[in-house]
Amino acid sequence: MTEKFTLYIHSRRGSLTLSIENNTENAFRIYLELMHIFLTVDDNNKKIIVTTIQKMNVMIKNKYNNFVNSYGLKMPQLNKLKAALDRIPEKDYFFVSNKSEYTTDQILCIDNIIDSHNSSLVEEEVVAKFSELTRQMGEFFGEVFKIYEFKVFDSRQNIKIGESDRSKRICRFCGNGINTEVKAKFALKAHAFSEALGNKSIILNEECDSCNGKFGSQIEDDFIKYLDVYRAFYKVRGKNGIPTLKFKNGVIKEVDGCTTVASSDINFNEKNGNIAVTLKSLSKLANVNIYKTLCKYVISVIDGNKLTSLKKTIKWINSDKETQELLPKVALLISNEMYVDVPVLGLYIRKYNSTEYPHIVAEFKFKVLIFVFIIPFSDEDQDSFVSDESYKKFWTLFKHYSSTEAWVFNSFSSYKKEEFQFVVNIINKKSEQ
Repeated sequence: MTEKFTLYIHSRRGSLTLSIENNTENAFRIYLELMHIFLTVDDNNKKIIVTTIQKMNVMIKNKYNNFVNSYGLKMPQLNKLKAALDRIPEKDYFFVSNKSEYTTDQILCIDNIIDSHNSSLVEEEVVAKFSELTRQMGEFFGEVFKIYEFKVFDSRQNIKIGESDRSKRICRFCGNGINTEVKAKFALKAHAFSEALGNKSIILNEECDSCNGKFGSQIEDDFIKYLDVYRAFYKVRGKNGIPTLKFKNGVIKEVDGCTTVASSDINFNEKNGNIAVTLKSLSKLANVNIYKTLCKYVISVIDGNKLTSLKKTIKWINSDKETQELLPKVALLISNEMYVDVPVLGLYIRKYNSTEYPHIVAEFKFKVLIFVFIIPFSDEDQDSFVSDESYKKFWTLFKHYSSTEAWVFNSFSSYKKEEFQFVVNIINKKSEQ
């Protein structure tokens, strides 16, 4: 196996692992030149100083831009490095290392260090801030990370999941491949999360064209409709750009760079000047498809060795058969403070057998929305977690969620196609002053 030289960058805007293969005479020299971006030289004491916590400045920006300009054509992966560093504002602190893998606890610790340094406090206060964040981390996450390992899939990173060789691929959803009895094609690019939600970079190699087309026109289409208003207001570009949304009684569209809403159902509050705009859908959706799509995203990114225990989940995602079976509740939070630019999926995977807690729990973030849900039908679970008692036990364990009271718990078990409506509330901020 070829040795690799690694650079790891972690900031408030995301993380990046860059690898340079040691397969040429110049590889180590290039890697040293890369690491030199983050070194400082003490001429007086004749020392080279390397610190893992760096503060973004003009000198660092000039160094990495010159480095990418020199080697970017031969090493296209350097464009990812430039993009990751470009996202870090000047005077923001970030973490640099030559280590490629960190545990969840270590990443949270790094986050705390970065947040402490970015808090504009004096040195003594930074130490106190870090201690407090560490205490809070232990309080909120300590028990969770004893039971679960945690992985994050961030759409700002270019990730290709599964078999790279088309001739060896087996679709995760139907079990077919190029050389199986039932032939499958893999000509299309299958996005692990729907492209309409802004994911351009996390790709699943192991989703055949047939499944890709079926999911895109059925379950994922319902989920996208459910999020349509957010897509329009946040100007999320899908395959066809920013969507124009038509409703029975109105339209949302972009005009001269501004999102405009027109409706025949507008309620104006004369007391405070607030406006409520109701928009009624032209189409119907089955809310079980919201749940199925969220679980489909999980199947798309999870390690292949976990799929064996999720065969019933995959069968349920694929099935058109209506059932009366209840599913666990899906928690939903709207939080401006937790805004993300692109879709982010977090996976909690249980480390050992347990009858008390779910095998897999997931968190999907889209703009200001956070969905937290249990993956149903895992062979590793003995409980369905549909009862109030079992769900409450699970929810209480995840204190970083349950400590917030604004969550709404939805039942997404219905196969019935129903009309739905959006209410857009426009707040007159002057009335709040």
